[in-house]
Amino acid sequence: MKKIMSFILIMCVCLSVNLYADASAKSGTATALFLAVPADARSSAMGEAGTALGDDVSVLFWNPGGLANIKNLEFIFTHASHLSDFNYNFLAGAFSLKGIGSIGLGLNYIGTDPIKRYKADGEPDTEQPYIIFQDMAFNASYARKINDFISAGATAKYISQTLIDKSYTCFAADVGVFLGDKFVKNLFTGAAVKNLGSAPAFGGESDSLPFQISIGALYDLSLSGSLASKTVVDINLPNYYDMSFGIGEEIGMAFGQNFALYPRVGIKIPFEQGFLSGLTLGIGMKFLNYNVDYSFLNYGEDLQSTHKLSILYKSLGIVPEEEEKEEEVSEEEEIKTLIEEVKEEEGIEVPVEEEPSIEEGIDEGIEEIPVEEEKIEEGIEEGIEEEIKEETPAEEETSIEDDMDKLLEE
Repeated sequence: MKKIMSFILIMCVCLSVNLYADASAKSGTATALFLAVPADARSSAMGEAGTALGDDVSVLFWNPGGLANIKNLEFIFTHASHLSDFNYNFLAGAFSLKGIGSIGLGLNYIGTDPIKRYKADGEPDTEQPYIIFQDMAFNASYARKINDFISAGATAKYISQTLIDKSYTCFAADVGVFLGDKFVKNLFTGAAVKNLGSAPAFGGESDSLPFQISIGALYDLSLSGSLASKTVVDINLPNYYDMSFGIGEEIGMAFGQNFALYPRVGIKIPFEQGFLSGLTLGIGMKFLNYNVDYSFLNYGEDLQSTHKLSILYKSLGIVPEEEEKEEEVSEEEEIKTLIEEVKEEEGIEVPVEEEPSIEEGIDEGIEEIPVEEEKIEEGIEEGIEEEIKEETPAEEETSIEDDMDKLLEE
């Protein structure tokens, strides 16, 4: 399974390079741009950089390779009033199956309420249908750890777009990898290729989806027992815009085990309409198993600002330390079984270890007991001398009494 996933990942990366080269020639022609809208408030507040975060269910949008880090059941819901009257929602859940991997399901939605048509005289046009704009994407993701350093994952998408009385559907895919901090402590990296596929445009001609290659890094630093810092950097290569960068910072402040605050700040480069248009801000709060995150994004004078709110739930499940021990034991068992299979194929006899009998165990135990003969002899001699010393005063007392008797007789 791991070899198959590695092969698929390499093929997808090679394919994505060719697709990016082809798509760059027709930059700005992508459709279904709602697929590029950040799906959570946390990463949105950190310069829209989430490729290497990989510690909650929002990885379904950023990097499916990070999904392998999820150990317990998680849910997230995001709502945003995105640019004018457009409403954006994201709902996702993920869980892990022992020995199989991590699985996630998600839904992206953006749209408006039905809009009435009006005649030239200002009266409602009841003969014409309402103007409806509605885009949706259903996502199914799978990820697995290839080894203790690399995780890989993929997402399949079913996309539906509706405009007035026309609609179309298509399919797309994401692939990604997540790398741990095996070589550089506290430094995590990730890469993702998003929206592989094409879609029919409303005009009848095929158009490309918002294809993008993202590379990210995370430096996770614990400043003290209750203070931690996360710094993220993303480099994005989209087919619908110029190359962009995202830089963000999160400070975690814990107040006991059940409550924490997370102020966040970030920037997006290039700045579309001045420095303020690239500034991102936000704050998060954790209470028990729930996280509530808020972000504010300013798109400049020509466009409106966006307020985004996310609610994340993480269930309490297997303790990570216990799970790591189970994984270590399972790896040792796998190695042993592989060695036995190789020996059987080559005709090498595997020696069977016989359990020692009770008599052999007793003999071995007796042999292991250190016997120091010299010390025993010295102890016996010391004991004899002590006994002689104890008896000597009694003899001296009897001899004195005899001498007194003799003197009295004389």
